[in-house]
Amino acid sequence: MRLAYFKGCFGAIISAIFIVSTSAQAQQCTLPKGFALVEGQNQYNKLANLNKTDALLINLWSSWCPPCIKELPILDTWAEKYPLSISIINVLDREESSLNTFNKLNIEHLNYEVNNDKNILRKLELKGLPATILFDNEKIWLNIGNISKHETQLEQWLECLYDKETQN
Repeated sequence: MRLAYFKGCFGAIISAIFIVSTSAQAQQCTLPKGFALVEGQNQYNKLANLNKTDALLINLWSSWCPPCIKELPILDTWAEKYPLSISIINVLDREESSLNTFNKLNIEHLNYEVNNDKNILRKLELKGLPATILFDNEKIWLNIGNISKHETQLEQWLECLYDKETQN
């Protein structure tokens, strides 16, 4: 009788451990394709104050870059939809060109700034534009190129981060 009781308790404990570990895995946010973990993150920490939020997306773009312009409406929609910090930094461009692009595309929800440092791409060791940097807790992820190729996966990642943020 005791052995049967022990087997039943042991089975219940194993089931509980499996359920807890499965739900813990479900709360992990899957990083979108195209992003790589950044080693030596000092140059990126200068771009963001990580204390403001657990998640932050920074996009470096320019008005003469067609893939950059293609991303702006996507980023604007996400900035409205998710209360996570999304910042856009215009580089290697004139401010008037940037503002014209924003006005033409009706961009309304993005935090916007212009960086006139002609060496910013070299300082950040970026090989081109657009560049998207994701900050998740203490990790920094980087994608060079158009995020619209992985738009659905990136939005799922943002949604997961937003859900984790609201549960805490």
